[in-house]
Amino acid sequence: MGLKARAVLKNKNMKNGFTLIEFLIVIAIMLFMSAVGLAMFSNLHGSTQLNENVLQIIQTLKIARERSVASYNNSAHGVFLTITNPYKYVLYQGNSYVTRNASFDRGVIFDAALSLNTSDIVLTGGNIDINFSQSSGQPNNTGTIIVTHNSATSRLIKINSIGLVEEN
Repeated sequence: MGLKARAVLKNKNMKNGFTLIEFLIVIAIMLFMSAVGLAMFSNLHGSTQLNENVLQIIQTLKIARERSVASYNNSAHGVFLTITNPYKYVLYQGNSYVTRNASFDRGVIFDAALSLNTSDIVLTGGNIDINFSQSSGQPNNTGTIIVTHNSATSRLIKINSIGLVEEN
């Protein structure tokens, strides 16, 4: 029998397939990669959720200021933020949240994973009321709003004395 015939005979006797050890190694690698991917996704989801809500608050504060500067409906405008659960904010028309014209309210409730707080803004009834004066757009309340996600990440929104709203 020649060399070529022996090689063919040897290949016919070998079985094709995976051993149990090879199969377990592949499963272990797949489980590891799934765990890493899930951890990365949850961090990304929380960060995206926080960023989106912070941008919505900033935009709402800017809308209130611009409406006040433009004397929209011949009135001042403001934003009321509830810092107890359920966390929410309301864009309103009037000189304060208490004396507002409620028919113009536009409110948003936050996702359950988010919370609001402040370090230096004067609270009204335990909540934040930022009203921008008609024509000048100066806020009655200045300071920092802290938006926190359950993943312990947070963003700061700063309102200064001339009504400039920015993320820090």
